[in-house]
Amino acid sequence: IFEGLAGADKTGTGAPDDPVEIALARIRQLSAHEVGHTLGFAHNFAASSNDRASVMDYPAPYIRARRNGTLDFSNAYAVGIGKWDIFATKWLYTEFPDRDEEANGLAGIIEEAYGKQGLRYVADSEARSLGTAHLYGAVWDNGGDAAKALRETMRVREIALEDFGTRSLAEGRPVSDLNAVIVPIYLYHRYQVAAAAKLVGGLDYTYALKGDQTDIAKPVSRAIQLRALDALLATLDPAELDLSDRVLSQLTPQINGGFGGGETFTGRTGPAFDLLSAADVSASLTIEALLHPQRAARLVAFHRRDQNALSLEQVIDAIEEASFAPVELPRHEAIANTVQTRFAKALMALSIHADASSAVRAITEAKLYELNARLSSAGTDHAAWLGGRIEAHLGRGSDRDGAMQARTPTPPGSPIGSATLDSGFAYETCWHCE
Repeated sequence: IFEGLAGADKTGTGAPDDPVEIALARIRQLSAHEVGHTLGFAHNFAASSNDRASVMDYPAPYIRARRNGTLDFSNAYAVGIGKWDIFATKWLYTEFPDRDEEANGLAGIIEEAYGKQGLRYVADSEARSLGTAHLYGAVWDNGGDAAKALRETMRVREIALEDFGTRSLAEGRPVSDLNAVIVPIYLYHRYQVAAAAKLVGGLDYTYALKGDQTDIAKPVSRAIQLRALDALLATLDPAELDLSDRVLSQLTPQINGGFGGGETFTGRTGPAFDLLSAADVSASLTIEALLHPQRAARLVAFHRRDQNALSLEQVIDAIEEASFAPVELPRHEAIANTVQTRFAKALMALSIHADASSAVRAITEAKLYELNARLSSAGTDHAAWLGGRIEAHLGRGSDRDGAMQARTPTPPGSPIGSATLDSGFAYETCWHCE
């Protein structure tokens, strides 16, 4: 990641953009994290939304884009423990002379943390899965505003891709190793996408006890959801998914005749880097997060309670309009077609998903008929082909899942303890086991 962001030429200099120094800062943070476990502390995946209040979160590197188009690495990882860690230590280990004083003392410690310092807590079960709803519960993310952080992350990604090339390799390394380096840079936004998506159909709540003076649970406001939706849809822009010819020309095959497997993109173009497959992977991160069955069901449920709330139909329409927006350059047409195909396939998958509610299935199938009508009038070869796939899906009855084609698998990337399915929706399939 850091060779892709900063380049390898600063290695060993000790500068803020020395990839080794940044990686060591992460190791120090991880060491504190593991010591926290030995002391009895659980993960707190809301800490990143509280200005990195705990080492018990999973931290994304906090790299900032400067106005001059360079990257700032000076604050990539926090140093020392945070406010939540101090609170947790006090709560667990403060000794009191008797039970009455203990009860009052513990309540005071909690009031100081939650009431005065505004600290938050989100457990593993509410943060790891793509379909969870807590607006502050996510892994490998940054910031209290996930939508704003996504736009900042996309800017960092843009700068890194503009500078991408052999500068990311140490002397003597094969140029073909760039096929591995490009993955965490091209998909640099993947975890912030997941965090921002949780605002859509999101829920704000605390782990309250009876008698606590707090709102138990309330849907995220429409305004916040729309800001998140706009930031997410910007990741589908073909201009964001394209790579320059300069970068593509450096993604050469390995000496054994090809590349693939491991943490690299797979593709269908033989030894040449398959940009359309990479674009499909990136687009799938956003579309499948937005159309996750649980998120779709929450959108239906919240709209039933409040007709002004963001609805599933509105989210689907917004994805469609972003996917079919006019392109600026002819070279972006094929990328746009790839995004449109991923959108249609995600709708088809959701319409038959075993975990989708009947209401979600009904809405999704109705939208497929509307999309098919749009494609029928488009008059392009791609529209005719994609419309044919939708018609086949709608006409297969109970065997419609046979019409689905597994998408290009997303290269693994989560640094610790999780995996995703290679096809269909990207569910987290195993828990943290440090």
